[in-house]
Amino acid sequence: MGYCGSVKRCSPGVWFGLLLAPLLHAQMTVQVTHTPTQAVLSYVAPSDSLPCHVQISQSRRMTPLVPDVNPNLFEGADLDSRSGSISIGEWRTFVAGARRADVAADGRRYSRALQAATLHFYRVSCGEEIASGEFTTDNPPLGNNYPGLPPFGSQAFGNYALPTMDWGNASQGYVDPLTGILLKRVTGPGWYGRQIANLAFGFYLDPANAWTNAANALAGGADRMATYSGSGRAPLFLAMDANTFFPQSTNSRASG
Repeated sequence: MGYCGSVKRCSPGVWFGLLLAPLLHAQMTVQVTHTPTQAVLSYVAPSDSLPCHVQISQSRRMTPLVPDVNPNLFEGADLDSRSGSISIGEWRTFVAGARRADVAADGRRYSRALQAATLHFYRVSCGEEIASGEFTTDNPPLGNNYPGLPPFGSQAFGNYALPTMDWGNASQGYVDPLTGILLKRVTGPGWYGRQIANLAFGFYLDPANAWTNAANALAGGADRMATYSGSGRAPLFLAMDANTFFPQSTNSRASG
């Protein structure tokens, strides 16, 4: 189509193009940058007045949503008009993830950080226009040994604003708000070490040879006792068998 110097010289084809151009709208695209704990989504919305919804999940089915954008936990958390986002007309910048743990609507504290080194899926819905894709958060850098201060919470236990643990579910994971590393607990209330009861002694030592049937003290029992009839003090030392407390483990290898 040639250049149209004036309205009178425009051909019918040019008029058609001029009328059609405002009706065409480029498909919404999303640019994503990320760190171990955050992701920044930038895009141009079709409208400069309505907020868009942002969903982020570790599942393609978008369930469950990561806590930071879950509106059931934090009201309005999926809107790009929330605090921390930037809206300049149609130009939007949504920051997902934060290095803290906040109290949600259910009264529990959830980490707002994204899980590090993990594949995430996103969906941005602006009215009828939807853009989706995926990104992988960064792995925490090696060699960074600076101990970051734990997040503070005046109402939290010990003033540590850390995620609330479910002590009834040992398989539940928790994203560290500072590093994004997924953590799982290995102990819980009421857990104890190995308990061994009713063990016999393994060795005896009678330095003065003053005891009769000293070996009976190893087994114990009213019918088997070690006796001492001297007038002085002659101690009888009894010791536990270390193999009883720390049994040797064996490895078996199948052959065939």
